[in-house]
Amino acid sequence: MNLKEAQEKLTAKDYREALVNIELRDVHLKELNCLLHSRNVSSSANINFQDETSEIKIVEDKATVEHRYTVKVTSGEKDIFDVTATYILIYELKKTLPEEFFVIYKNISLPVHTYPFFRELVSSISTKMGLPNLIIPLRKDLFSK
Repeated sequence: MNLKEAQEKLTAKDYREALVNIELRDVHLKELNCLLHSRNVSSSANINFQDETSEIKIVEDKATVEHRYTVKVTSGEKDIFDVTATYILIYELKKTLPEEFFVIYKNISLPVHTYPFFRELVSSISTKMGLPNLIIPLRKDLFSK
């Protein structure tokens, strides 16, 4: 089921009401991969960003979610560095939630929880790689979904 189909089945009001039944209990970094290609960065670096929710497991009153981010920084035709981070989030469920809820949640609410961790990680890693401090932009696209 895609986001549009889920939003057609679960109204915004129903989604907001369902949100009170899920509590974030833990966020931790599962995997980190970074690669420095070059330290020669121009002021016109390009940032290419991707994210995906690869897995949602629900067992009784607990949901475990795996969410991955990748950022690739280039300068002109040259690769500068790549960072991929996978986070695990554990939620407590107060009641059973429909499939539509999780489809919407992973596209809209989940990045609100994980993206600040990733932004800080990229900023810190870029400095540790001897590069200028890189602050990746806010996710303004989340507000248009």
